[in-house]
Amino acid sequence: MVDQMRYDYLYQFNSYYGEEGFNKLLAEGVVFHQTHYGYAPTVTGPGHASIYTGTTPAYHGIVANNWWDKKSKRMVYCASDSSVQTVGTSSGAGQMSPHRLLSNTLGDAMQLFYGEESKVFGVSLKDRGAILPAGHMADGAFWFDGKKNGKWVSSTYYYKDLPHWAQAFNQSGKAESYLTQSWVLSEELEQANIKDDVDWERKPKGVKNSTLPYDLKKIAKLNGDFDVLKSTPFGNDLTLDFASNLIRNEGLGKDNIPDLLALSFSATDYVGHQFGTRALELADTYVRLDQSIAKLIATLNKEVGEGNYLLFLTADHGAMPPSGFLQSESIPSNVLSSKTIEKELNQFLAKEFQVKDMVESASYGQVNFNSSKVSSAKEQAIYNTTQEWLNQYEGIDRVISGDALMKTANGDVVLERLRNGYHPKLSGDIVFSQLPGWAFYSKEG
Repeated sequence: MVDQMRYDYLYQFNSYYGEEGFNKLLAEGVVFHQTHYGYAPTVTGPGHASIYTGTTPAYHGIVANNWWDKKSKRMVYCASDSSVQTVGTSSGAGQMSPHRLLSNTLGDAMQLFYGEESKVFGVSLKDRGAILPAGHMADGAFWFDGKKNGKWVSSTYYYKDLPHWAQAFNQSGKAESYLTQSWVLSEELEQANIKDDVDWERKPKGVKNSTLPYDLKKIAKLNGDFDVLKSTPFGNDLTLDFASNLIRNEGLGKDNIPDLLALSFSATDYVGHQFGTRALELADTYVRLDQSIAKLIATLNKEVGEGNYLLFLTADHGAMPPSGFLQSESIPSNVLSSKTIEKELNQFLAKEFQVKDMVESASYGQVNFNSSKVSSAKEQAIYNTTQEWLNQYEGIDRVISGDALMKTANGDVVLERLRNGYHPKLSGDIVFSQLPGWAFYSKEG
């Protein structure tokens, strides 16, 4: 899985790729040219869950990265689990599990069929990128804790202690070695006609311009210490290093029982949100990822044997060009803020119905009401008025209540996708989508 990879990156940067990475997959693999996401929202949690369960949020229950929990009256995270503890460090980064995932995954199906002989692992910088694909029965899932220590961690859902090989990797100084490097432009891109340091990029803290090279050691403290690696190609390199160690030490693919490694390259998403889809930094990240994929294929050929494995590559979601770029090209575009919508809607409803804080959340296009504040008759009036208000809000396209959405017939493609992403027990009371060219503000997908 390549987080936030647009399909056209296979061809947009093709002339800078080598012959053993993306181009090898294109030349020797099966390529699906018309593959679309059948649900909304298309963000990391639902994407990873949908691909590995083979179904949509309406069934697997991962309706967003975060959503409003009606029972606890708070936002919950798709992989959070307070009943487990971190394994690998003393931080809370490991309080994660797949317990919110309602469906079985490919890995679950393999282990239900083959038993414990089938090994299943998930690896990603992001916890959700490792946990959700690996599923409920996985032997292990590992993710990167960049806060201060730069260690790969897991949770007590999988282990009492990290495997010895994972402990050895954490003690090897690999993350520290990447942190002492500078992110310089790849030779392949030195003559590329791609603008650098444009208005719509978000430059790292501690630099004057968003222009390569970046001295990571110099800016690390201002950018989350080891977390700075996530927004560089080195985050993918570190992921591959760890995954290669896992392949060797866990003996994946060494017998006739199939194993599964759910590997997600997440740095592409962090770089995409930081710099945008038009950035030189993004192009460089993909050129370097191409080289990482070539190394992965070489590792699999050596450890498992050519012809003894199946490799598939896809993405959990894509990305639109930065609004600033689209506006500079006279294309209608802007950004919707969930917090702003929630605040303004609460102000409007307070004035219209004399009830404060009626809206509990308005994230990812899902509005949740505090129904205990009003009678059922007044609640319906608020529902109707809210839909009218949202219909007039700049940048919003379709607006529909959850009840009505469940009853809609096929035909409207947008409503179909909203319905496939809607779970009646988990999603909001009213859902809405944005117009083309509009995005919900997010630093991380």
